[in-house]
Amino acid sequence: MALKERHYLTSPSLIAKNPTPWATMYAARDWSSFVTSVSLDPETFDLLLVSFAKHYPVHHLSGSGGRPPKINSINEALSLVLHFYSAPCEGKTLCALFGMPPATLARTLHKAELALSAALKTLPTAGIRYPTKRQQREWGVLISRVEPLVRGVWGFLDGKNYPVKAPTAVDLQNAY
Repeated sequence: MALKERHYLTSPSLIAKNPTPWATMYAARDWSSFVTSVSLDPETFDLLLVSFAKHYPVHHLSGSGGRPPKINSINEALSLVLHFYSAPCEGKTLCALFGMPPATLARTLHKAELALSAALKTLPTAGIRYPTKRQQREWGVLISRVEPLVRGVWGFLDGKNYPVKAPTAVDLQNAY
């Protein structure tokens, strides 16, 4: 009879609280890094952050007892949920990037998803609307300036991480 070993990510083995890789990136404000990580430019991220901050619960206060939160700032909570949606990475990678164990990641991600949903409902510019013909032409010109070989395109949708249909046989899908 062999004993089964279990391996876990624990807080002491993760990065120090400050600065996390995200905190360094947020301070640098590099446009390309932001878009790659959270699919938003820094200015749009900040706009969303204002609304997100109103909905993200922060329970720990100094001297109130309990463990201090693993998220150092609200911008980390927002970046966590955006990174989760836009970057194809596993939970253990997010644990390493944000310096938190899996259980904390799951709780933080759940709270951040609820806050993001509430925040997006309050932002008129976050709604999904089909552009008018005039807007399509204007956007097509802008895209052609950046990518001269692309013509007749006014936008795109990248849904690589959004399932569109539930598999009938999950085990069969996981076999591929």
